[in-house]
Amino acid sequence: SLKKRYPTRVHLLVGNRDLNKLRLSSELSESDMKIDFDDGDDNNFGKPFWNNNAKSLKEYLEELREEQGANASLDELNTRAERLRYMFQHTLGCPDTFEFRREEIRVLAQTYGEYPAKSDTHD
Repeated sequence: SLKKRYPTRVHLLVGNRDLNKLRLSSELSESDMKIDFDDGDDNNFGKPFWNNNAKSLKEYLEELREEQGANASLDELNTRAERLRYMFQHTLGCPDTFEFRREEIRVLAQTYGEYPAKSDTHD
């Protein structure tokens, strides 16, 4: 590749959307989902440095537990869906995206029948 042959002359540019996609794959990965909330290390769950008003993931899950009146542990509440909701709302600046996609899938299912088709899903 050009970058390997000319490392000082080739610069790669990454935009905000590119970085967000990398974040999604990283922060929703199997290894990242296994972070232990009970280890006492709050550094794993810090607030986004670019938004002083945003909650940390831990604060978000604690608030979710209170709202649901659940006795669940933070580890049990830390599902990919909740992690994605947190990211959209508190770190990516698109708080309604999860529900917009849910509505889009509902409309597509009404229009075309089963959506996504079973052949399109992965177990």
